Amino acid sequence: MYIPAIACLIGLTTTACDSNKTSQDSKNSSNVQIVSNTDTKTIPETAITVTDKGCEPNQLTVAAGKNTFVITNKSSQSLEWEILSGVKVIAERGAIR
Repeated sequence: MYIPAIACLIGLTTTACDSNKTSQDSKNSSNVQIVSNTDTKTIPETAITVTDKGCEPNQLTVAAGKNTFVITNKSSQSLEWEILSGVKVIAERGAIR
């Protein structure tokens, strides 16, 4: 089950998104980066850690524009991560180990 990720998703929202989205992930790492677009300007980073009991922080809102999410999975199972704008999924990653 994806209980920790689902609990985290409830509170994760963004205030704006860009139609130019890209994602990066490492198959041999527990860290996944989801980048909202590919501009070369400095992009703020938001670190999120998922455990078997939930995630830290368990709720956040980021400023409009670009943001990199660095997700560290410390739970005992792989998980799926979605970034929502309201109820709309604007980026997602599956099988994060």
